[in-house]
Amino acid sequence: MLFRSVIRPASAIAAIQPRAMSSLLAKIAVGRSGTILRRLGGTWRLEDSGVTENLRAVDLWTPGNGWAVGLDGVILRLDRGGWSRVRLPQELGAPLLTAVVADGASAAWALMADGRLVRLADLVAPRVVQPIAEGRRLALGPATSVCMTDAAVLVGASTGVWRYSTDDGSWSTSPVAEGPVSALACARDGRVRALVETPGLGWGGVS
Repeated sequence: MLFRSVIRPASAIAAIQPRAMSSLLAKIAVGRSGTILRRLGGTWRLEDSGVTENLRAVDLWTPGNGWAVGLDGVILRLDRGGWSRVRLPQELGAPLLTAVVADGASAAWALMADGRLVRLADLVAPRVVQPIAEGRRLALGPATSVCMTDAAVLVGASTGVWRYSTDDGSWSTSPVAEGPVSALACARDGRVRALVETPGLGWGGVS
């Protein structure tokens, strides 16, 4: 899974400026006003999202199965080629969702900007996971990105990379990278790459 901050499809739809792209199994991008674009052959084609909120991230498990998230708590589920909205519990309000990673054909992890994770699964209400260790709320700072390894969800934030164990529910810091993290990518072989900002040096990749 790779995310890119801005992707510009050519010609008539270039002004849409999608914000994120998943390129695992299909070329698909999301952006302003509920825009979803899929590249078929050499052409970007608009898909019906059913929403008008800005979308921030998308990830696919198969070309016809995946998730997208964005502003105002918007979560979209792609199932057999059609998009539908998943509602968060009302008590959560309308948080900004900054990233999402598919976890199999029927589940995913979404990331709120404040570092909370949301477990998404078909036929089950979304479940929020608080970043808590030793009884206290962790200060992740603004959270930007998420990816998965075999037994953990990794969260990229302004304070570095944080690890949530899906085995025992614990949180810890990860040695993947230090400093503000803009993007994460977890490879199938277990390697993790992070895009970080080094003061005075700009952005650089870290393995």
